[in-house]
Amino acid sequence: EEVMRFLHCLPTLYKDLAFFQFLTASRIGEAAGAQIKNIDLEKREVMIKECSVWDPSNKVFSYLKAFPKNKQVRYCYINDFLKEIIARSIEKRAPNCDFLFHYQGKPINYCTIQSNYRSALRKAGLKFTGTHILRHGMATLARSVTRPLHATMTMTRHKHLKLADHYTEIGTAVQKQTSMSTKAH
Repeated sequence: EEVMRFLHCLPTLYKDLAFFQFLTASRIGEAAGAQIKNIDLEKREVMIKECSVWDPSNKVFSYLKAFPKNKQVRYCYINDFLKEIIARSIEKRAPNCDFLFHYQGKPINYCTIQSNYRSALRKAGLKFTGTHILRHGMATLARSVTRPLHATMTMTRHKHLKLADHYTEIGTAVQKQTSMSTKAH
């Protein structure tokens, strides 16, 4: 519910970027670095491979790294909703630009993403905790649907159970749900 409130407070470009980030459980650099050449709409598959890197001093796009943080390429399913977002983004493709999400043919800067995310969170009545919130949100949702932590790790590509467990924030929710469904005898 909170994720949807947040997403619907974003301007279209950043909403599409955020939905892509959420539905693929990507880091923001992976979503911002998504390349059109890595999308196969026929197979309904997007390859998460390249990653945007921003200059730490001014958060402006610096270069496209050939691999994500964990150096593992992964494939994500493109559902109908994500297919619409991708098709719309491909329609807006700028000449000589292979970035799925761009601003006038230039890669998106991290400071602009942060600003849009912060503003949308404020409008949604939520606190800003960084651009990683969508990855946490999808990991939590994945774990609540699949239950086993290993299934969530497959989606997020975490290498360690402890880190994947940290991302899912499901412990308290499951405990509460279980205790509320248990009848006192």
